[in-house]
Amino acid sequence: MIKYNAIDTGYNTNLPFNNGTIPPNTVLKSRKVLPNYDEKSKERTMKYLKEKRDKLTLNLPLGDKERYKAHAQQKGKSLTGLIVDLLEQDIKENSETK
Repeated sequence: MIKYNAIDTGYNTNLPFNNGTIPPNTVLKSRKVLPNYDEKSKERTMKYLKEKRDKLTLNLPLGDKERYKAHAQQKGKSLTGLIVDLLEQDIKENSETK
């Protein structure tokens, strides 16, 4: 087992493992423990994203992304969630006015 050091990583120390240790080959991501996340899991995830999701890239002036993220957090949403909600609201309003 690998010794888990929460001070160095900033991750949650309330892990479901004994003495703050995690099993080998465990990936820490987004403050969650993902046991046994291997290459096959990664391939399945990438296949799903390619087949089921669209990707949109925005080019913003430097510094605006953090400002937008902070605004979305104040509303209790992710930046992506806020953008999608605003677009859906605009589409709905425009379809009602026609």
